[in-house]
Amino acid sequence: MAREIGAKLGIDPATASTFIANGRTARDQRVVRGDAACLERAPDRKAPTKTAKPASEPAVPASTPARFEQVLNLYAETLKATGDIALEAGLPGTQLVGVLTRARDRNDPRVIKGDAARRAKAGQTGIAP
Repeated sequence: MAREIGAKLGIDPATASTFIANGRTARDQRVVRGDAACLERAPDRKAPTKTAKPASEPAVPASTPARFEQVLNLYAETLKATGDIALEAGLPGTQLVGVLTRARDRNDPRVIKGDAARRAKAGQTGIAP
């Protein structure tokens, strides 16, 4: 389309393409009508479908309280890395951080115990900043 417009107006196709792209961004009705006309002329051409990116972390069901409890128990009773705890509980790592943060906010004894054990292992005696 940009080639045809560029040739008709005597301008570079790249310049025509830029004008069209700017019109789409601005939702210019002339570009909208032109796009619709192009689609009508070529019904056998389908818009490319977007392929979903593979999830790097497992999908989490809507109900996860048991998993949150499992995370807190593992954090208190083991010195496993948080990433390993997340994998074992079947939670995304980003959600695990939120679970631990909320538990710290409510002074959950399991998080306090896990934090203390990790500080002791690291040789820290004071409270982490």
